[in-house]
Amino acid sequence: MPKGNSSRRGLINVALNGLVSTGVIAGFRTNYVTKEEPDQLQITVTSPSVARQEQIRAKVLQALGEVGEGAKIVVELSGRQAAGR
Repeated sequence: MPKGNSSRRGLINVALNGLVSTGVIAGFRTNYVTKEEPDQLQITVTSPSVARQEQIRAKVLQALGEVGEGAKIVVELSGRQAAGR
């Protein structure tokens, strides 16, 4: 992790907001409830299309780099796509 005041949570937000801005994912949420690190970090990303989950998961892990190590990555369809299935 880079030195300085950057928190893991902040680095995750920066990386995933970049994926939102480029359309790789439609959104994301984590299981952080306080400033403390959760026992098992889970990051849920919303797919903007019916793309293959493994491709999206791989792009998310690549963007996260070291800060994503040990995190469980869940890919879900957006509400619009789930309703249309």
